[in-house]
Amino acid sequence: IVGISSLIGDLSKTFSTTLIILSITTLALAASFIPKVRNLKKTFQLGLYFIIVFSLLVASRAYFKDILQIKSLYIFLYVIYAVISSILIHTILAKIFKLDADTMIISSIALVYSVPFVPVVATALKNKHLILSGIIVGLFGYVIGNYLGIMLAYILR
Repeated sequence: IVGISSLIGDLSKTFSTTLIILSITTLALAASFIPKVRNLKKTFQLGLYFIIVFSLLVASRAYFKDILQIKSLYIFLYVIYAVISSILIHTILAKIFKLDADTMIISSIALVYSVPFVPVVATALKNKHLILSGIIVGLFGYVIGNYLGIMLAYILR
């Protein structure tokens, strides 16, 4: 995938990155339907390990000086608005569909904050059987978010 995208990358760096993201998403989604791949032993634990390593790498690259010196107050306010709005909409939908509090919390964490937080929150709630459904909801959100986000970026371009 990276080799093909690097050939195309000469044409456009943005298109190359887009191709990599969508190819990995599509191949991972397609592989999940293969029974041999789905039934591999210890893949859940390996996946959690990779999520933790990824989270640590991302956190180690944070520049707190830059975070504290926000260039635009409007961007900061927009991010706060987006997070609060999405949690509020999620809560209203959970109430309409009569979800229990634990399921609502786990799915909200998976969609708003990301999959790596699901096992931590499920453990804190003492409801570990929700881990799998939370991870599935979060991964489904990643897939939809990748395709819709890239489509929206190209539309707004």
